[in-house]
Amino acid sequence: MIFNFIIDTPIYHIFRYQADLDLSDILVGNRFFALCKTQYEVSVISDDRLEGYQEKEEDWKLISIEGKLAFEMTGVIASIASLLAREEISIFVVSSFDTDHILVKSERLEETVRLLQSEGHRIFFKK
Repeated sequence: MIFNFIIDTPIYHIFRYQADLDLSDILVGNRFFALCKTQYEVSVISDDRLEGYQEKEEDWKLISIEGKLAFEMTGVIASIASLLAREEISIFVVSSFDTDHILVKSERLEETVRLLQSEGHRIFFKK
């Protein structure tokens, strides 16, 4: 499978909050925003520098697969993850209803782009 990947401009951060976080405090005008809540924690991905977190991981770049992926498609993330894992590039994956999003550390972006292109994928940078 060959994909078009869109690389977003901002730097993103991954935050960990206590499970009882009032989500209305942080759900404001972000370009890309992802949230996962479990009984133990709330994880937030945002290009804003949020406050009140317990832990954070900074300086990630967002790479999104362009277009809508069918739910029946298999192996999309596995193929990308295994390609990047061979070069020891860590990823953080988020899926939306339409597509998959991969975050890589900013300092590994150029290498990630080269690897994806070497497999025939097309890369576009969002303005």
